[in-house]
Amino acid sequence: DRLLLDVINEEVGTMKVRDEDKQFIAQVYSYIFIGLMLDWIKDDMREEPRQIVDRLAKLIRGSMSAALSRFQF
Repeated sequence: DRLLLDVINEEVGTMKVRDEDKQFIAQVYSYIFIGLMLDWIKDDMREEPRQIVDRLAKLIRGSMSAALSRFQF
């Protein structure tokens, strides 16, 4: 989660978000990545990793900033 927290701390900018909320957001993103990897392995790694990354990038683009803004105090 350290890498994700670094990204979150960059993204937070001037927003005021509690550390425990940042940790929660990092945890959720971590579960997304882990779930995708486990499904990919279960599927005998048939799909190209680049394709998974591209699709995930489309899905989450802008979502971290939006999530952080909803957790502002």
